[in-house]
Amino acid sequence: MARTIVGLIFLVVLLAGSVWIVGQIEAAAEEEARIAESESRQLAFANEIRNAASPTPTPTQTQSPTDDGRDEGAKRKLDPLSVSGVVRESGRPVAGEQVSVWVDGAPEPLTVTSTDANGRFEFEVPRPRMYYFVVGSKQESIAAYRREITADGALLELDLPLGVVAGTVRGPDGVGLRGQSVMLVRSDLLSGDRGPDGVRVTTTDSAGGYRFTRIPTNVYRLRVGGVGDAPPGITLATRVVDKLVVDGESREALVRDVHLERAGTIAVRVRDAFDAPVSGVRIRVVNADGWETRVWDALSATDSEGKLMFGGVAPGRARVIAEWPAKTTETTVQVEAGTTVSVDLKL
Repeated sequence: MARTIVGLIFLVVLLAGSVWIVGQIEAAAEEEARIAESESRQLAFANEIRNAASPTPTPTQTQSPTDDGRDEGAKRKLDPLSVSGVVRESGRPVAGEQVSVWVDGAPEPLTVTSTDANGRFEFEVPRPRMYYFVVGSKQESIAAYRREITADGALLELDLPLGVVAGTVRGPDGVGLRGQSVMLVRSDLLSGDRGPDGVRVTTTDSAGGYRFTRIPTNVYRLRVGGVGDAPPGITLATRVVDKLVVDGESREALVRDVHLERAGTIAVRVRDAFDAPVSGVRIRVVNADGWETRVWDALSATDSEGKLMFGGVAPGRARVIAEWPAKTTETTVQVEAGTTVSVDLKL
């Protein structure tokens, strides 16, 4: 009797297991069918979108084997766009000027070309959009123009906004000084790299005149002096003229006459906390106009006695700065024309 009951229980369990397995198989089949139906709907929807974006040719829009189904408008959008133009200065064509094409954020230009003998240039751009056309080299650009190029290309007229800075350099007696160094520096370069971009240098003629031409519109500083003729026994101070605004659109020369005064001298001595002289200390003198005296002189350091003489300092207030590894000290002095002022600094 017990064996019969056990056998019946075993049969019931076996039957239930079979029913569960069959149910799982049927559920898996239904799930596969549902996934297949969903994928089919998604594919049909994608085809509808594709067909809407690329309609099939109509009887009035025939398809030839050579154009891959593209109409003339589509081909024109894919082909490069032709851009040509001319570069002029004061209405006259400029030959041999470099012209480059840029887009926002690009580290390099898309293309570079040069104007011919008639000031004309030509190149291609990939697609309609806003471009920047720069005249001049990457190191020294003259002017930049922002232009939108359409699907029909463009013909550009680029008139360079270049100005002139000129004047006369005179000494304390009002006489023009020959051979004086004159440097025109773009203002935003004064606190950074003094490379070739934005820097022009010339010397005065026999009457003390100087002239810079083809100056791009910007704000500049004029630094005059350092070399050249001077009255006997007199050292002339370097002079800086600040905030020269050059506007090339005005077509008028910006005239600045500069009068050089007799220079002063600063005698610097540097000692440590025990009053011992400190050699090799780098000294900088900054005039009231912000220009550093002898800033490029690698020998501007104290000697074995901790001393250094600075000549050619413009009259007025000046900062004297001593720089030593991990330590800097400075003071301000009043410099008078033709005199020497002593400065003691301690590190």
